[in-house]
Amino acid sequence: RALWLTRKKCRSPRFSRRLARRTPSKVRRPLRRQRQTNPPKLRLGLLGPDNEHETAAARQAKEKKVSGAVLAYAEMMETEHGANQAKTQSLGTLADTDEVKAMKEKGQAELATLGGKSGEDYEAAYIDAMVNGHTEALSLIDTRLLTLASAGPVKQHLTETRDAVARHLQEAQELQAEK
Repeated sequence: RALWLTRKKCRSPRFSRRLARRTPSKVRRPLRRQRQTNPPKLRLGLLGPDNEHETAAARQAKEKKVSGAVLAYAEMMETEHGANQAKTQSLGTLADTDEVKAMKEKGQAELATLGGKSGEDYEAAYIDAMVNGHTEALSLIDTRLLTLASAGPVKQHLTETRDAVARHLQEAQELQAEK
């Protein structure tokens, strides 16, 4: 009979609440933090602003009537970064952290700076911005995103994105050398 009472007492909600109250809060808090931060959302969220910026910059370049190789590069940026953004969003919801917001604001500031230029000055500034942006994106992917990624579709997408960003950087550097 005593064993039955002990088992019944351990299963009761009142006993569980008492046990939870006795558990130090330092032990419980880290578990809550782990549930709140979802690394795949964060990794995907950090890709989002970059894709949006590259697409917006490509549209701006086309509106500024760039020509030749720069126009072809801008069209490639719009197409490939647009497709990458769609695939990124298909993998899950994108995080909207302070870091993501800061990246969006930085992209908007760069677009505003580029928007003040025209002609050959704009083309040179656009290519310089693409070299800098893709260098930063490659660094972000290599140092943070791929190191956090586990096996699966997110890691595969990040690997494919890294290859595309490296190719975009190389093409932008070739255009920069021509100017």
